[in-house]
Amino acid sequence: MDFAGTNIRAIENSEFRSRLMQAGVEDYADPNRYFASPLAVCSVVYGYSGERGDSSQAYALILKRSNQVALYPKVHHVNGGLADIDKERTKIDIGLQVYKELHEELGIDNEHLGNPTFHGIIRQIPSRIPEAIGSIPVYLPQQELEQR
Repeated sequence: MDFAGTNIRAIENSEFRSRLMQAGVEDYADPNRYFASPLAVCSVVYGYSGERGDSSQAYALILKRSNQVALYPKVHHVNGGLADIDKERTKIDIGLQVYKELHEELGIDNEHLGNPTFHGIIRQIPSRIPEAIGSIPVYLPQQELEQR
C-alpha cells in the first residue's frame, strides 16, 4: 500500500529500506521500528435528516471499532483510514481521502456529501500515528446512515 509517512527515502530507495529494516531487527527485533508512521485521516461525520443546511435535524455519526483491531478495540470512534498519496507521489488530498473512506466503509456516494473541513493534525500516543482531523456533512436521513 502506498501511504504518506515522514520518510520518503525509505519508500523510494530499496537498499536504504533494507538497511533500515535490518537495523530495526538488530536493535529491537522489529523490522518496522525505524519507519515513519503513516498519516491517517479521521473525520467527524455530521448528518442532516432534513433539508441541506437545516441544522434543526442535525446529528453526529460515531462508529464502534471492531474487536479485531490492534488499537482501541470496541471503542467508539470517528470514521477514518490511512491516507494514500497520488501516483506521482507528490501530494495528499485530505478531502478526497475523506470521500474515499466514507464510500468504502459506508457506501456513501459523493452526491450525499458536503465539503470536508480540515481542523488540524494530532498524533496518537500509543501508535504514534499522525491523524489529520476533519469534519464533513452527510445529507442522508439518520436511520439510513445507521443501517449502513
